[in-house]
Amino acid sequence: MIFLKENSLVYLPIFGLVFIWAFFGPLLRFFESLGFNAFDVNFLAFGAGTTLLFLVFWLQKTDLSLPNKSLAKKTFLYAAGLSSTNIFLFYAFTNSTIANTIVLHYTALLWSAIWAVFFFREKMTKWKTISIALTVAGIAFIFLPVLSLESKYFFGNVSALFSSFGYAAIILASRSLKNEEPKRASFYGTLFCALIFLPFFILLGNAKSPSQFVAPAAFWAIYSTAEVLLLVYGMSKVSVIAANLVLVLEIPAAAALGVIFYSESLTASTLTGSILILCATMILILKEKAGKA
Repeated sequence: MIFLKENSLVYLPIFGLVFIWAFFGPLLRFFESLGFNAFDVNFLAFGAGTTLLFLVFWLQKTDLSLPNKSLAKKTFLYAAGLSSTNIFLFYAFTNSTIANTIVLHYTALLWSAIWAVFFFREKMTKWKTISIALTVAGIAFIFLPVLSLESKYFFGNVSALFSSFGYAAIILASRSLKNEEPKRASFYGTLFCALIFLPFFILLGNAKSPSQFVAPAAFWAIYSTAEVLLLVYGMSKVSVIAANLVLVLEIPAAAALGVIFYSESLTASTLTGSILILCATMILILKEKAGKA
């Protein structure tokens, strides 16, 4: 068994990621209820997170020297994928159920496996073909009840699916960063995200006075910094396959929060689609080593 090969304590950062990621949807809904939009939340998260990460890494004496052209290009592509993912996730979580959102979001593993065929010249194996079939069927089950454009979940489900494309780009970009110092790459990825959102925050943000965003900025600084540190230390201690198997727990955990906090019902179509997509995800992780970065 893969989990028996490593000290169980090394999994704590990965389980920590599952915990904070599971609460991401409810947190976005909470801040939207306070009047913050997608640009507010993301700029505050990445802007404040960059500042706190700088302080943490500076105390650790991490090399944060300016990146060369190659690293800058890789981290910017990573930041572009992350920014796209977060924007669509905001609209997905606030316009669909948490279960639908998180399941459709995790189809990213499939897209990254398909894109790897073109960008990394990997083979289209039988397991990828099976995963494609299962994922498409799962997406169909989730969308079938809401095919009408007037459905209240249609926009949210489409946004969730679009978020998976950005997440797939993150997975591929992470593969190109595997030989870079993870703390340095994470810092500049966060910084570039803040720079991407800055003009949108200025032009389209709802928080215009400092008093409106001091407290949210402090919260998101802690959240973003914890996320980066858990990811850096977790992935450095645990094998990629084992980490991905644990991270998949985010799906049932997030869905459970939707049921507990928002009384969201898990329909037969959602459950069927979720099971199919989960099976496809597990196949990619175990058979194709999806997300190897």
